[in-house]
Amino acid sequence: MDDDDDGICDINGPSSYGSSISCSLSNTSKDECHFGDLSWTSSYSNDHDSDGCRDATEDDDTDNDGIDDSSDVCPDGDTGWTSDSTTDNDGDGCRDATEDDDDDEDGILDVSDDCSAGELDWTPSSSTDYDSDGCQDSSEDLDDDNDGICDVNGPSSYGSSISCSLSNTSADDCTATTGDLSWTSSGLTDYDSDGCKDDTEDDDDDNDTVLDSNDNCSKGMMGWISSSSTDVDADGCQDLTEDTDDDNDTVPDSSDNCPSVPNTNQDNYDSDSDGCKDSTEDDD
Repeated sequence: MDDDDDGICDINGPSSYGSSISCSLSNTSKDECHFGDLSWTSSYSNDHDSDGCRDATEDDDTDNDGIDDSSDVCPDGDTGWTSDSTTDNDGDGCRDATEDDDDDEDGILDVSDDCSAGELDWTPSSSTDYDSDGCQDSSEDLDDDNDGICDVNGPSSYGSSISCSLSNTSADDCTATTGDLSWTSSGLTDYDSDGCKDDTEDDDDDNDTVLDSNDNCSKGMMGWISSSSTDVDADGCQDLTEDTDDDNDTVPDSSDNCPSVPNTNQDNYDSDSDGCKDSTEDDD
């Protein structure tokens, strides 16, 4: 029952040998090296997986996980499992659940890696993983600068489950290589939710196309664009809802005979509609 007298049964207790056996049953179906080395006895220290093959001279997969020791980062690791894409994401021979602290071998420890079982064969850098979260920007990361605003509005290639918010614009306007890190978009930090930090990145906080430096309502109404029909004096205040002096002539719209034309002295006013300009022609 134990041809090489290593303490491991050649096969697992065949009935032809009777029920009384003096060898141990292999962790595999049999002694994988039953005509192997002599003058040794299998133990945990010299036959890690108890397969009957002496680790030092006979066994090229000492933990029997399917990964040759020459490629196995954990050659004397857990036994009783087989390496595959679900148990060993990077195929390094270390069991993801118990042995491997970097399942995708990207250099980011799993405890800090938002994509711990993610893409393989890449190296994180400022150009491939801008926020150093362990997710490859080009294929895994929906929020490259980790500000809470999606880089693009939910692309199907990333799946339907997303942890960022959709931007009020078509995408995060300040993404990888440009966006500030270590902040989160909110109404206080990113007024128009475009992914650009108001204090340091955004020169048009309400996204009305009027730069904050020229905008009298820099955190004003959103969802509109300043134009000659919506913002006569181009001051960044929407005429319909925000601006009380549309033509910026210092005369409030409520008292302005020409609210859309600068007319400080109200020279064109004709109070009795007689065709005579009050200031120069009409004495009654």
